[in-house]
Amino acid sequence: MNIRNLAKLALVMLLPVVVAHADDKKPTAKAGAGATKSFTGQVSDSMCGKSHMMPGKSAAECAKECAKDGDYALVVGAKVYTLKGHKDELEKLAGENATVTGSVKGDTIEVATVAAAKAPASKGTMAKPTGKKM
Repeated sequence: MNIRNLAKLALVMLLPVVVAHADDKKPTAKAGAGATKSFTGQVSDSMCGKSHMMPGKSAAECAKECAKDGDYALVVGAKVYTLKGHKDELEKLAGENATVTGSVKGDTIEVATVAAAKAPASKGTMAKPTGKKM
């Protein structure tokens, strides 16, 4: 057997193995990733997060100023989520507690709804998924 025939035989024998394992490398969707969830926390901005840096300004004033060139954020306990969308509504609630509902991807919430929190969220809370699909 010459080298070309040996190479063809090896290729034909390895092809089914490669095809069988091709699915192993595909990323899998995480359960609940992108599901609609509700979070309650303090509306801030993505630059300052939990610690506002403007001396002499309230948390609301600082968040509004910093979010002009960036995004609003929601501080839920020790976690800070960047908020995308509904910027006008978030501006009205800057520095206050709010409940935000939306789809989560990593540290970002694609906002579906925003409302003033009914109860103070001193440590922030994460509600269970609503079951609604967007």
